Amino acid sequence: MKKSIIITLFISIFSLNTYAQDNLLGTWKTDTDNTLVKIEKQGNSIVGKVISSDNKEAAPGTVIIKETKYEKGILSGQLYLFKKKRWFQTTFEVQGNKLKVTGKLSIMSHTVHWTKVTSK
Repeated sequence: MKKSIIITLFISIFSLNTYAQDNLLGTWKTDTDNTLVKIEKQGNSIVGKVISSDNKEAAPGTVIIKETKYEKGILSGQLYLFKKKRWFQTTFEVQGNKLKVTGKLSIMSHTVHWTKVTSK
């Protein structure tokens, strides 16, 4: 009985990660510079690349999300900020058609919300 409960719990957790990952994949509009980012699975990792942007530094194809991993259903990884010209430790959490993006530096953090782009 205990063994079947543990197996069921494991399958449930794995399913939640797969569901969260599937909802995360796709194209997102950031909160600045009219930037579109495509988040996709690449090997065993999730990466985000610029598709288009009004920011001249954000060339299409530039990787801005890397070194990702799932912990407790939330994706964490590195996010590149062009304005700061550096990588930040960041979490990415899907909330409906919004992506909660929280960057951290030491004890400070900043959260923005990206919007999922749906094809018509």
